[in-house]
Amino acid sequence: MNHINKRTVLEEMKKMAWHNVLCCSANYAMTEPKDGMREDWEEYLAKAKIIDLMLDELPGHQKYDEVTKSQRFFRKYVGHISATSCRMTKTENPHQYVDTIEFSLKGFGISDSDTRLLRINHQLGIDYILSGQYDIDRHERYDEGKTCTLQVMVDSLGYIQEMRWADDGEICHA
Repeated sequence: MNHINKRTVLEEMKKMAWHNVLCCSANYAMTEPKDGMREDWEEYLAKAKIIDLMLDELPGHQKYDEVTKSQRFFRKYVGHISATSCRMTKTENPHQYVDTIEFSLKGFGISDSDTRLLRINHQLGIDYILSGQYDIDRHERYDEGKTCTLQVMVDSLGYIQEMRWADDGEICHA
């Protein structure tokens, strides 16, 4: 059983609060609310900021901007993209975005059918997957005899935040 204390409770509240802000936001940067959601968005944003301040007041708490990138990631997966799911935004200027990626895992003791459905950082999905740049890079790597296996870094909410080529660690897009 996990040790429950003020820090763990606040950390759980922080994740949920920022998740609520994200759900009411028109963009992944969470700078604008979705149409008709301004009131809820402002309320969730205020709560999330208060929880952040409460955590900052705890002794020994490491502020978010002091945390290294590797500490922010919850999980790493190695494999390849086997399918994507796209949606349209429900905003004034609708546009398509990548919603979910089916990621086939590779590694010791993993069967060929072991896949994960992962969400993807909104901007990463548009700039790298939807733009076709991933397919271009993958084909170039194949032609050069390099592996097309990816390492994806996933945050605690299950969103891919970073993608690297597994063999050389080169960042695909971050």
